Amino acid sequence: MRRSQFLIASLGTIVAPSILLGRRKNYSLKYQWENLTDQQKEVRDRAYAAGLPSYPNTLTAIAWQESSFGLPDKMENPKDPSGGVFGNSYVTVARRHFRLGYSITAKGKVRYIMPTNAQVDYVRTQLLSSFSYSVYHALETLDEGKRHVTNVLIKEEAGPKTDILYSRRFRGRDWLRVWSYYNGGTKGSPEYAEEIREKVKFMATVNYKGG
Repeated sequence: MRRSQFLIASLGTIVAPSILLGRRKNYSLKYQWENLTDQQKEVRDRAYAAGLPSYPNTLTAIAWQESSFGLPDKMENPKDPSGGVFGNSYVTVARRHFRLGYSITAKGKVRYIMPTNAQVDYVRTQLLSSFSYSVYHALETLDEGKRHVTNVLIKEEAGPKTDILYSRRFRGRDWLRVWSYYNGGTKGSPEYAEEIREKVKFMATVNYKGG
C-alpha cells in the first residue's frame, strides 16, 4: 500500500487523503460561517432573499465564494476582470447592459461586439456600488446557464423536440453544470462548480433558510 494513497491517523485508523481534505474544507467553511460579521450576515440574507424562488442557495453560495459576502477587499478581481458581491464579469455585463450584438465576417464567422473602456468602467462602478444591479446580472447569468444546460440535456437525453424541463426537475449534476457555466461560460469551470456545491451542502447541514 503506497503512502500516497492512505494516511495513518493518530489513532491508527487508515484514512484516505480525500476524506481528510473534505474534513478540512468543512472545518474551514464552518469557521467562516460562525465568524461572519453583522454586515456579512446582512449580505448573506439579502442574497438568499434575492435568489427566491429559483436560486436562493445558489445565489447565497456565489456571494460567499466571490466576495465573502461583500468584504471590501474581496469585491473585485482585477485579473478577471470582475467584481461586485456576485463576481460578475465586467465585459459580460457591459455587453448585456448596452445590448451589444455581433457581426458576421466575410468568411461567415461570428464576431461579438466588445464594449468600450467607458462602457466597462460604467458597469464596474454599478456592480461595486449597487447590490440590486449585481443581483440582476447574477440572475441573468444563472438563467442563461440553465437554458444552456437544458439545451445540452435535451440533446443528451430527450431528443431535439422535447424540452426535458417539463418532464423532470434539475438533478444535482445538472446544477453542477449551471454553476460551472456561471464562472466559465460554455467552456465551463468544474472546479468552481465544486466550490459552490461544497457551500450549498454546508448550508444544508446548518439548515440555513434565509435570515
